[in-house]
Amino acid sequence: MTGRPSTSPEDNKRLEQLEREKLAALKALAEQKQQAERQAMEQERQREELKAAQRNPNPASTASSPRPGPAMTNPGAQAARAGALPPMAFGAADWKKYFGDVGVEPPLPANIDAILNGPCPIWSGKKVKETHLLMLVPSTVNGKLSGGRVN
Repeated sequence: MTGRPSTSPEDNKRLEQLEREKLAALKALAEQKQQAERQAMEQERQREELKAAQRNPNPASTASSPRPGPAMTNPGAQAARAGALPPMAFGAADWKKYFGDVGVEPPLPANIDAILNGPCPIWSGKKVKETHLLMLVPSTVNGKLSGGRVN
């Protein structure tokens, strides 16, 4: 006798199930990380476009720019994006899609980019936008007080 208890077939099945669940959870985490990285790259691209548009808000009046950048080729898209939520945000449209109408979405603070691009207070070396979710917390859903619960 080795001193190690033998495992029953039921125990072996449960261990196999736990291992499958562990692998599925690891896969889900890897997919979430990849999604966050893609979102971060998209946000960086949008930020660069915004900087380019701010440096040259009226490309037609400046002859020194031989080829406009991506942000300058479609000023309407830039204006639409200016009021848009960051990709990692859960706003009124998401609430309406999944839970119900929450009314008017309040505007984000003017320094939201600085906040999201600032250092994360929890994870060293990460930005807030890489580790946090920007979420609207409404006081009502479908005209009823939410009280922290969505029914």
